[in-house]
Amino acid sequence: RRAAAETLAAFGRCDVVIANAGIAHCMRIIDADDAAFEHTMRVNYLGTVHTIRAFLPHLFERRSGHIGIVSSLLGFMGTFGYTAYAPTKFAQVGFAECLRQECLEKNVSVTLCYPPDTDTPQLAAENVTKPAETKAISGNVKTLPPEAVAEALLTGIARKKLNVVPGSMGKFTHFMKRHMPFLVNWVIDSDLKKYQRGQASATKRP
Repeated sequence: RRAAAETLAAFGRCDVVIANAGIAHCMRIIDADDAAFEHTMRVNYLGTVHTIRAFLPHLFERRSGHIGIVSSLLGFMGTFGYTAYAPTKFAQVGFAECLRQECLEKNVSVTLCYPPDTDTPQLAAENVTKPAETKAISGNVKTLPPEAVAEALLTGIARKKLNVVPGSMGKFTHFMKRHMPFLVNWVIDSDLKKYQRGQASATKRP
């Protein structure tokens, strides 16, 4: 709230609010402590809620503006190792869906962005604790540069699109998960089982 007040005092108005809150504790659920779940929810979900609520009275009063929320591909699907992270991104989606309707009368648009792995310090940090199974599922997925994600989000905001998925592979995954979720699950489960069989075979060797 203090940051919102300082922003409005300095610039007189705010046209676009982007909530880009994201940390990830990537590890097996049995290895994660309670703090990992609570911290991730506070930053990713509640950080988004508090940021937007701080600016919302100003946007509603002006009856104009745009809100961008950075979720994740894991905002519509879950994978091994992300039990603390994916639910926070799912929560952002539910929040945005409700917020969109409340903003209609006030002429404020809401845009959700679902980026895949993006080349940021946060990705490097989560790779340190990322389980081998998670790496096997993600395989050789190409990370996107942050500039590409930012451009996709800003373009979506300008066009008042609700859902924005950067990158061709991200768009394909989103489409398949919506229309053929069983196939997406089969693919990622196959990658996981292949890795697990390889580990079992390696353990049996003399």
